[in-house]
Parts: sequence; structure tokens; C-alpha cells
Amino acid sequence: MADPAPLVLVVDDTPINCTVAGMLLGRLGCRIAAAGSGEAAIEAIQSQPIDLVLMDCEMPGMDGYQATQRIRQLLPAGRRLPIISLSGYDGDDERRRCREAGMDDHLVKPLLLAVLREKLERWLGAGRTHDVSAIPAGEADAILDPAALANFERMRPGSPATLLGVYIKDLGVVERDLAQAVADGDLAAVGRLTHKLKGSSLTVGARALASAMRELGQLARSGSLLPCRAGWQHAQTVLAQTRAAIGTCIAAAAP
Repeated sequence: MADPAPLVLVVDDTPINCTVAGMLLGRLGCRIAAAGSGEAAIEAIQSQPIDLVLMDCEMPGMDGYQATQRIRQLLPAGRRLPIISLSGYDGDDERRRCREAGMDDHLVKPLLLAVLREKLERWLGAGRTHDVSAIPAGEADAILDPAALANFERMRPGSPATLLGVYIKDLGVVERDLAQAVADGDLAAVGRLTHKLKGSSLTVGARALASAMRELGQLARSGSLLPCRAGWQHAQTVLAQTRAAIGTCIAAAAP
């Protein structure tokens, strides 16, 4: 009797990231469970036979590092559960921090099908995923990258409009919180929110907005408020362009 499809837990507080990870994992023949927080991840692992975890590092409350440490403490001595970090960073310091927290491997957002498959094969064993090919790279300078949307369409017909609908709802919330953080001069919150929006924007192919969020985050980390507020004015223009492009895309997909 063949082994059941591996059950992969996706831990991420951003709905669009969970949705896309689920699509990719489904393409690779995996079953998917999802958790929106570190606390929910621990509950899922205690109640389900999870085979592997994809763990977002930066989440409110219990973050991915803390959740991983707690999971390692709770698991029986004989059970080794692979935990792979999901992060927008790929430096040596980030990888070291993940290892010290107890994670086994590292993935950088946005997820790529071929890279994800390689990690799954490494930690679950050869032959546990379907034989698929890599997704071709998109066009980095587009406001809304048509190649990224075409990739989603190939994975599941009709999915780009659904994904963009999820993304635009989250975009409104993050934009509101970001505007408030800039107005309050809360540079730490600006840095956290720009990192979150950069990741989800890269996931759906909104590369111009991802670039604007990267630049705004760098200004916030510099510790100077005036340049950060100037950067926010530019980001608002890109936000409006992105929202308009998504509206056009969704309207074009409507029956």
C-alpha cells in the first residue's frame, strides 16, 4: 500500500502567503494544514500527524523562532519533525538564527515551485512529491507581473483573480496600519509592516509595490522620520497604481 501524501503545515499570518503555499504544495501532491500564528501551529502539531512544517519567522505574538523552540520542547524524544523557515531575508545571520531556534532548513519568499520541491524531497524523502518543472521567472519591473499571474493560472485555472481578491483585502488593512504608523512616527511598526507587505506583494507579482516597500523599510530602519514620510508619499502613488492594475485584472476575469 502506498504511503499517504505528506501532510505539510503552513504557518503564516498573511492569508495570501498561506493560499499560494497551499497551491504549490497541492501541485506537489501534498496535503495541507494551515495555522495563522505560532500558538495555532503548536495546537495543530499536537492534534494532527504533521510530516513537515513551513514556518514564517515574523508573526505577531509568538513568532516563528519562539514557536519552533516550543515545538522542539514538546515533541517526544523519538520524533524528529522537519521545520523549514519562511523568511523575506536570506543573510547568514538570518540562517544562523533559524538554526539556533531549531529549524532544519530555510526558504526565502516568494516561494518557487522547484525550490520548494527540492526541500520537500530532502526532508521527506525522494519520491514523496509529484514530478514537476520549475516555474519560469517573471518580469521584475511590471506593476503587476503578468508572468506571475500566468504561473498561477497554469497551477489552477481561474486562480489569479481569487488570489488577487484575497491580496487586495489584506492590502487595505496593511495600508491603513502603515499610514497610522507613519503618522505616529512609529518607525519600528513601519519596518514590520513594510516587510509584511513586501512579502505578500512578491508572492502575487506586485513587484513595483514590493520594491517601494523595500525602500520604505530601509528608510524606517535608518531611524530618520522625515525621509520615511517622504518615502511614504511615493509608496502611496505605487499603492494606487497597484490597486488600479488589480482592479483591471479582476474585472477582465469576470464572466
